[in-house]
Amino acid sequence: MNTRLTLINMMKRVLADGNITNSELLAAAPDPKDLAELERVAWQRLSHWADDDDIRAKDKVYVDMQRRNIAEALADLEGLEADHDPSEINRDEHQATHVSLGCIVATVALIATFYAMFAQGFFMRGD
Repeated sequence: MNTRLTLINMMKRVLADGNITNSELLAAAPDPKDLAELERVAWQRLSHWADDDDIRAKDKVYVDMQRRNIAEALADLEGLEADHDPSEINRDEHQATHVSLGCIVATVALIATFYAMFAQGFFMRGD
């Protein structure tokens, strides 16, 4: 069983106005201390959701806050599934690709070469 995917599915269910139970959560990850940091945070947020149905019944603001927390944890775990770097996810800077310094230098050099060629009239027609 892939714990991360199970947590993602549980969070999607919660956000779609579903519900989860503590027993489902414990079946997904019996010992949350063994989870990676972002998975542990997601587990904790789902645990609060499972425990707090009585509070949610009375307080719409609390429901909205819990949904935001779960949506953030869901985005983080989906970022991990997409192979984003966990440290970038923690800083909300996850990106799909990384550009190396060499690539940036080569691009700048190419742009400078084309600029010099245009400035010297290399592409001008001599009618």
